[in-house]
Amino acid sequence: MAVRCSIRAMKRVIGVDPGKHGALAVLDWNGGIVELHKMPEADREVVELVRQKMNKASHVFIEQIPKFAGENRSAAFMAVLYGNYKLVCGAALMHGGSELVELSLLKWMNLTVEQSLRQRERSARKRQLLDAAKKIWPGTRLTLQTCDAPLIARAGILLSRDGFTSKE
Repeated sequence: MAVRCSIRAMKRVIGVDPGKHGALAVLDWNGGIVELHKMPEADREVVELVRQKMNKASHVFIEQIPKFAGENRSAAFMAVLYGNYKLVCGAALMHGGSELVELSLLKWMNLTVEQSLRQRERSARKRQLLDAAKKIWPGTRLTLQTCDAPLIARAGILLSRDGFTSKE
């Protein structure tokens, strides 16, 4: 008797925090962390990392970036963030075969932590996200730099289970 399993059961999910101090996480569809990588500094390395991980991914969930610099975001910060974002999106789209889904900061945070973090100052918010990630994945070596990417992927998994599509 042949055993049937869905493509999702075999595929992985990628979560990307595209910032200079961001990361890329590979999760299984049950939400377990398979791999965790700090965001490389060189453009070629960013593209190569995404390309290598795309072969087993059915979805890439990436944090949607703000389109403006503000009081807490310098132009240099935004340039790196936007550059990494475009590199990851371009590499994912060139690969094909995987769905690329943008998730706003508030959407993925509200899906992955117990309370809304809208009013939190950035360093307190980052600490709370790290604590939330450590509760979900105890024993996994997570840092302030690497905690967002698996949370983004987890939010994408939760949205997919609820019938979310990339057009929403």
